[in-house]
Amino acid sequence: MPIESEVQIEPSTSTASKSIKKAVRFQTTPMMSTYLVALVVGQLNYVESNRFRVPVRTYATVDQNIEHARFVTDLAARTLELFEKKFGVEFSLPKLDQIAVPDFASGAMENWGLITYKAAELLTEQHIGAARKRRVTGLVQHEIAHQWFGNLVTMEWWLTMCHNIKYATDTFYPEWDAWTDCVTDSLQYALHLDSLRSSHPVEVPVKHADEISQIFDGISYEKGCNVIRMLSLYLTEDIFWNGICQYLKKFKYGSTSTDDLWRCLSDASGQPVHQLAAPWVQEVGFPVITVSEDFGNNTVSVKQNRFLRTGDVKPEEDDVIYPVVLLLRTAGGVDSSTVMRQREMKLDVTAGSFFKLNADHGSIYRTLYPAPILQRLGQAAKSSSLSILDRAGLVADARELMAAGYMKTSSFLEFVGYFNSETNFFVWSEILKACKQLFAAWLFEEAATKEGIRAFFRDLLRPMAHKIRCQLSEADSQMEQQLKELIIRNAVMMGDQVTIADAKSLFRGSIGGDENAIHPTLRKTVYMTAAKYGGETECALNSMGYTEDPKSLEKLLELAIKTDIRGQDLYSLLECLRSSSLGTEALWLHFTSNWDYYRKKFPTSSAIFSNLVKVSAFGFTKPDHLHALREFYTTKKMEGCNRAVQEAFEVVQAKAAWVTRDAADLATWLKANGYLN
Repeated sequence: MPIESEVQIEPSTSTASKSIKKAVRFQTTPMMSTYLVALVVGQLNYVESNRFRVPVRTYATVDQNIEHARFVTDLAARTLELFEKKFGVEFSLPKLDQIAVPDFASGAMENWGLITYKAAELLTEQHIGAARKRRVTGLVQHEIAHQWFGNLVTMEWWLTMCHNIKYATDTFYPEWDAWTDCVTDSLQYALHLDSLRSSHPVEVPVKHADEISQIFDGISYEKGCNVIRMLSLYLTEDIFWNGICQYLKKFKYGSTSTDDLWRCLSDASGQPVHQLAAPWVQEVGFPVITVSEDFGNNTVSVKQNRFLRTGDVKPEEDDVIYPVVLLLRTAGGVDSSTVMRQREMKLDVTAGSFFKLNADHGSIYRTLYPAPILQRLGQAAKSSSLSILDRAGLVADARELMAAGYMKTSSFLEFVGYFNSETNFFVWSEILKACKQLFAAWLFEEAATKEGIRAFFRDLLRPMAHKIRCQLSEADSQMEQQLKELIIRNAVMMGDQVTIADAKSLFRGSIGGDENAIHPTLRKTVYMTAAKYGGETECALNSMGYTEDPKSLEKLLELAIKTDIRGQDLYSLLECLRSSSLGTEALWLHFTSNWDYYRKKFPTSSAIFSNLVKVSAFGFTKPDHLHALREFYTTKKMEGCNRAVQEAFEVVQAKAAWVTRDAADLATWLKANGYLN
């Protein structure tokens, strides 16, 4: 709150200290949850925006360049103005402050009227890279949405956040295509986590304080947000927002449960929202819907079962029938009203006709099509007859079905061939996640097979990579910049020599004194190339781990414990080590050898420690690796971190099963297509 008064206090004659002090009285806060109170003391500079009806300031310590706070200050003011109009409820404080904190474990915290951020995530130079600008925008708008959802009305679970953020981003930067980003980022992340046995419902009782950091995770946020997106499509946007506004007005300065939100949406729509929404937040997991065509009866049927990434669902794990909003696309449009409430049902389409389930991937499930339907959809994607959301979602579903054993790896690689003329960033992003996922699973396999995988993806990337030649310009849109960076980065990782030479040339120009040699969007990729192929160690922290030189790896791991690297930056330092088998093994040896050091420095209930557990284990792929992990953690007390350990076990188990299942299939396909001798 703003300062109400300041009074100097003269030093007392009875005390030794003669320094002058002052008493500061602040205005009284509104009724609020105690976890939202924040007080920051220090020598700070600030910049201010008067665009909104109350002052909006961003503070930073005096050693930071305060001009780097201009963008986020203006963004915050614009977002406040937008949300106030959209929600129909005023921002209720007389000011909003943001502050860049030098050492902050979380990305940000939505304290009411004083939002704290990790400085590295908030402050931005004038010429900011495209991907970073998107991240910063999303972060700031996320915290400002919390000023209503969480602060003004304190709810048990943050279900509406994603919808508010994507709405704001789409309003300010429509060219960023925020809703497609929601499918390729938020939805895929949620489904990836929720496909493990170690997942949990969105709503889960907290029995101990140590559980909090494990439960408020990608499931709570991202799955919850996508439940809301599904409801908005089912109810329609206007009715949905009407219900949201009613909810804020009815419960301001109070606490709520999700039932309160469902009732407001029901009142606005006349629909039994609780029946549709409750299972999605109270049960764990989501379904895969299997499609079958019966040409004899001219029908199409669907069946739902729980989806697990490990591909080994047991009968007792498959007892939930999810109320699935099917979002059936046909030549006549999209049916958003049909809800699948049983194990099996017939669709209102005929065998052999054009249709696609989960139009624009607004619902929470994966779709397993038989080969003929998948081929028809692949041809529609190739001719751009499908929307960007549908093309990206198709690839994402096929990728995860491949990894879990519902589809052969060779079938997926054939399917990807339909996208060889694709030009959209989001679709390419899903294709290249498959590249990364496939290579990660085969990380410890024979060198010839790994080279065959690289060769296939090099062929896929080469036409675009050689057209780009590591050249970005200011005339490129944000999405064009991100597409070019994505193609270049993956071409480098797959060993395309032309792209590697171009990136190394940019690096040499940069260290030779040309400050403009590397476009900001390409900076990390160029540093990664120098570390991986040039033996360079003087690179950015988040690129150094791509080196495959044993001595460089040893020096890098020493940095983690022998320098003053902040805990918040450890993940960036260590994560890229998993790009090679050598780095993966070195990282595990380092973590286990220095267990006592990390255990003493970070509580097991902290997000930092959970990330260390995962990053040190996720690179493994073999049954022997899984045995070693289980043996190590059997003797460790992991209060507050047990979910991270179980997640690590499942990730390795899933990769090991994939390789065992499809090693021969992949080798046969690579050989038949000239990628393996």
